[in-house]
Amino acid sequence: MDRRIVLAILLMIGILFLPMLLFPPKPPSPAALRADSLRADSLRRDSLARQQRQPRAAPAAAPVAAPAAALARTTVPADSGVGERVTVASQLYRYTFSTRGARLVAAEPLHYKSFAPGETGEAQLIPPDAEFLAYALVVGNDTLSLADWRFTPSQQDVTVGADSTAVDWVAQRGPLTVRLQYVFTPNQYLFDVRGEVSGFKRHGSGHYYLALPFKDISGRNSWQWRIRGRSFRFLAQRLLPILEYQIPAGLDVLDLGAGNCWLSYRLASRGHRPVAVDLMVNQLDGMGAARHYFPVRRRKCPRFQSEIDRLPCAKSQFDLAVFNASFHYSEDYNRTLEECLRCLRRPGHIIIMDSPLYEHEESGEQMLKERHAEFERKYGFRSDSVASREYLTPSVLEDLGRRHGITWTILHPWYGLKWAVRPLRAWLRRRREPARFQIIWGTMESR
Repeated sequence: MDRRIVLAILLMIGILFLPMLLFPPKPPSPAALRADSLRADSLRRDSLARQQRQPRAAPAAAPVAAPAAALARTTVPADSGVGERVTVASQLYRYTFSTRGARLVAAEPLHYKSFAPGETGEAQLIPPDAEFLAYALVVGNDTLSLADWRFTPSQQDVTVGADSTAVDWVAQRGPLTVRLQYVFTPNQYLFDVRGEVSGFKRHGSGHYYLALPFKDISGRNSWQWRIRGRSFRFLAQRLLPILEYQIPAGLDVLDLGAGNCWLSYRLASRGHRPVAVDLMVNQLDGMGAARHYFPVRRRKCPRFQSEIDRLPCAKSQFDLAVFNASFHYSEDYNRTLEECLRCLRRPGHIIIMDSPLYEHEESGEQMLKERHAEFERKYGFRSDSVASREYLTPSVLEDLGRRHGITWTILHPWYGLKWAVRPLRAWLRRRREPARFQIIWGTMESR
């Protein structure tokens, strides 16, 4: 039988069965058991953490009638997060809006009384402090919340007469301007909402950075950003909720190897306080590119040009350090971790993502030889002037954990079927094992 037919049959069989043989489930370590138990209820914990970071809303089943004084326009301190109140009333209803996010904060049908125990007056349909009608701007795969934007209304204390009445809202931050219009009719409880956004260049360079890591609009490094996008999605859905539950006020994060600061932007969007560190500061793929995030983020992320072995940070300043596709560039893993641990509080966390991981040392060495030979063929000189390690192995991680008191948990994002069968294809072609990209989570106990 032709050898190609045999290989094709073996490949089909291998896709079905060999992944289970090549990657048998390992006995769970204590850290893995802990991670699995936490992961099982991570959605519940994420919900609890978010409730602790914002005012708690009353249950919808127990509406509370708003006192008359609260329905009038009131001014509150600028930092209270409440905003000014705008009321819209007709013979059927009385609605109250906040200038913070232009959201609806109270709704009373005037001819329906409350049946809640101990309450009198009209029924209240919106629980106190509820984030009802809170808007978000979706740009590519990114979502920008408008809940904390300050809107300026065209009218205050509006009375809807025989004709329809419109209230216009305008908010501006950087070059972005958001305009909303609420149109009320006297004989309907419903009102129309219209909106538009201006000042955003959808196909400009800013859109390229805002879409990262989920989409590479330029198409220059699409496969790399596909890997990073899936790594970050796994991080955001499975691991960050656990840490956010432990520290609901937000994490102080070191973004090591920040590049264009896409990770810092994503972490800041979740309410954390990242600090970016990198040697590159140009405005294309260095930290200077962070300027594209300024129009949509009120707080600018601190950025420092520094080596990861000499961090400009105080002792015990951060809760989490993320090596963002950068740990394998270290010349000395032990020295890099010592400096990182100096900056972390206890218990602290380290995340190594998008660094090549090989099962066997010789595979990593072969990868280096191939890379250096390719570089020399293309440019005429070798690329090993900087003696970085450029890969990790389980034995290296075990040694680092023993030396520095770190418990490692290796997490496995799903990068697609094509990526999953790469070991099988390499085995059939008698090539070295391909690199794996996994999320390596390190934890340090209290001193």
